[in-house]
Amino acid sequence: MATYHKDNSEHLFLALESLFKQTLLPNEIILVLDGDIPEENKIVVNKFLAHELKLLQVFPLEKNVGLGNALNYGLKKCNYDLVARMDSDDIALENRFKIQLNYFKNNPDVSVLGGWMNEFEKELNDRNKIKSTPVGFSKIIQYAKMRNPLNHPTVMFKKHDVLAVNSYIEINLFEDFYLWLRMLKKGYKLANVKDILVHFRVDDTMISRRHGYKYLVKEIRFITRCYNEKLINFSSLIIQIFTRLPLRLMPLSVLKFIYKYILRNSS
Repeated sequence: MATYHKDNSEHLFLALESLFKQTLLPNEIILVLDGDIPEENKIVVNKFLAHELKLLQVFPLEKNVGLGNALNYGLKKCNYDLVARMDSDDIALENRFKIQLNYFKNNPDVSVLGGWMNEFEKELNDRNKIKSTPVGFSKIIQYAKMRNPLNHPTVMFKKHDVLAVNSYIEINLFEDFYLWLRMLKKGYKLANVKDILVHFRVDDTMISRRHGYKYLVKEIRFITRCYNEKLINFSSLIIQIFTRLPLRLMPLSVLKFIYKYILRNSS
């Protein structure tokens, strides 16, 4: 987990608390402070540092280096090969780690495992929307030609496999998608479970960040880079560009409607 100065202290507390409440506890929790954080956030961190379970290890960075770089730094501090990702404002379901560890035991050929997410704003069931992902390797390969096939906040992966493809590379907003595409190209197997693993916090600002000309430019640059590196083919490049153009430039109210009622499943 990485946290930075804009994170809400209450959200950070709930995220960390959910890890300490797992039915199958992790051996360690690695938290990277991506630059200086507010005093109230430090109080939260110190509370869990003092927890009797002694799971939390904190690694502060002098300045903000961005999510991808912060995650890479944290990954190198992990002492075990199976590593779970967690966002600093989400809430893991209590059986998340148990489900994922059992899956890895039964499927040793899998390198990365994700799952589904329950989206919420203020209360856990206030949206009643599930962000699902494809289940089955062939479906993941097809889906990845157009969209991110894994919910990043839910993934657990094998550290040595991720490091073998140079881990996260800093591409603002697309670090995880870029990593999955590179792993697929190298022949690593990705998987998803249908279980809801994480309560994922959303609000209007999340959708707003995915709207407008500036985001579209970043998106097209990323898609073009993937094509140049032969991570996607030409037809995927063209389809992605022309499907994203109207999405990013349409009125924001319409985009919010699409995200809420078309791109998500009701639970």
